[in-house]
Amino acid sequence: MSKQIKPKKLKPLADLLPRVFDKLGLTPKLVQEQVISLWPKAVGEQIAKNARPIKIKGKTLIVLVSNPIWRNELIFLKSKIINKLNVQIGEKAITDIKFRLK
Repeated sequence: MSKQIKPKKLKPLADLLPRVFDKLGLTPKLVQEQVISLWPKAVGEQIAKNARPIKIKGKTLIVLVSNPIWRNELIFLKSKIINKLNVQIGEKAITDIKFRLK
């Protein structure tokens, strides 16, 4: 008499990927790519033309800005930008933004 093997319940791939990314150390790179791709939607076309995210250090986003006037304006909008990005990503991925002149 042979035993029947019950199939394991399959998990959705979307549930497994975050753990795989964490184990491979890819989560920070993934968040960085998400932020860069979401930037124009979060800040709008005009700001995106004058400010470009380049990397994330920890939870700080580094953004290159075209001139000091835009830098000052973006400093005032920083908390709104952080909130929009985090909402779009679905987690608190960014806690600060540093604006650097090109």
